Amino acid sequence: MNIDKYVHWLSRLTLAVAVIMIGWGWVFSLANPSPSGFAASTTIWMALLLISALWQLRDSFTAIAALALATAVVFALV
Repeated sequence: MNIDKYVHWLSRLTLAVAVIMIGWGWVFSLANPSPSGFAASTTIWMALLLISALWQLRDSFTAIAALALATAVVFALV
């Protein structure tokens, strides 16, 4: 296998981890009562996490930064 195949599979793995993290965040936010502003902010950041993970599939270098930022914020909020 050459490096391109590894990068392709790593992008798919990144998408899978992002989807798992979003699911975990939804379960956590639905199980615990939270203010509506907090829930809205968490939902927006989870959407940005999904968008940046999908963007990563197109081999975008900027998506790496967006994915890192969205992951850190979702993890901090949840």
